Amino acid sequence: MLDRDEADFIVKKDVEYSLFLRILIFLIAICIVYIYHTTTSIIKYITDDSIPVVSCPKEYVVDSPIVMKTMNEVSAKEKDRWVRGFMRRVLLAQFPRTKDDVGRSFKYMVDHSKDEVNSKYSALYNDYEPISRYIESMYYRFYPKMNDSGYEMRIRKGATENEWFVEIDGYLIKRMSNNEERYFPTLKYKIVAGKATMQNPEGLYVTEATMERITDYVSGKKENL
Repeated sequence: MLDRDEADFIVKKDVEYSLFLRILIFLIAICIVYIYHTTTSIIKYITDDSIPVVSCPKEYVVDSPIVMKTMNEVSAKEKDRWVRGFMRRVLLAQFPRTKDDVGRSFKYMVDHSKDEVNSKYSALYNDYEPISRYIESMYYRFYPKMNDSGYEMRIRKGATENEWFVEIDGYLIKRMSNNEERYFPTLKYKIVAGKATMQNPEGLYVTEATMERITDYVSGKKENL
């Protein structure tokens, strides 16, 4: 039969062993979390192609470093220029003129679009080689209205700070084989600001793109082209 000292020793040993196990499990859990965090961070940094979108200053001292403002920090006027410049490039990409432009233009639209627009241009990009063979005989060519500052655009803010709706009026020539049609449509876009990457340094994406024309000016009836 154990005396009191032996019993106390056994109880104390069991308590210390239980405490040791808890500490060991805690340290193992920390190591697992640390290894997981380190691994995911390495993968993220290796695969991360994001870049900051900044506004270049109009004037700067060439022999000293300068901190440029991100697009979230600039004025509404500078954001307007940001969107307008992006839309000019989108228009050029949407309506390639020569067979050499087709692949490059469709790739630009893939990298600068989301949702249904991205699905459409991804399919076109996958088939751009056969499309390029017919681009000179079958095409859409759009000529936007111009003013003293460039393309005429109507830009309005969306529901959030990073959302815009853009409308552009112009003249469209649609040619299919030997049949040529002419319209005066309005191009409508929804633009959102997102992640800027090496493929999309503008950090802007087209999420909606439609082309409509008025078929009856009295009733205001419209149709999509």
